[in-house]
Amino acid sequence: MRCWQILLNQANTILRPFGLTFARYQVLGLLRPGDLLPLGQLSARLWITPATVTSSIDRLEAAGLLRRLRHPGDGRTVLAEITAEGRRVFDKAVDALNANLFETIPLSHDELDQLTGLVNKIRAEVGDTIGKAR
Repeated sequence: MRCWQILLNQANTILRPFGLTFARYQVLGLLRPGDLLPLGQLSARLWITPATVTSSIDRLEAAGLLRRLRHPGDGRTVLAEITAEGRRVFDKAVDALNANLFETIPLSHDELDQLTGLVNKIRAEVGDTIGKAR
């Protein structure tokens, strides 16, 4: 948990110039492929409370990085959609995180692969979908 705190603090410092927190970065990341997602689904996929999602959505919308839309088949459901500016900001933030955080982690490629495998084993045990390793 301490390691997570260290990495999260570093990530938030790197993301600050983009007007993002890690939570907002994650919301944009889920929307980046161009999907329209219900706010409840964002909350479930990110394992964060609906209140945190709403706060992130409010700030991202105010910054012009995403917009809310009514679901065409269910007027009670609110969808989130990333804007062109949101894509641009997200892509720059990815580059900054890679260059200034992930590429600076003091582990060898073998150690990173081992760490990723161990963390993915824990995640898979609780039902997370695990993507392919690099």
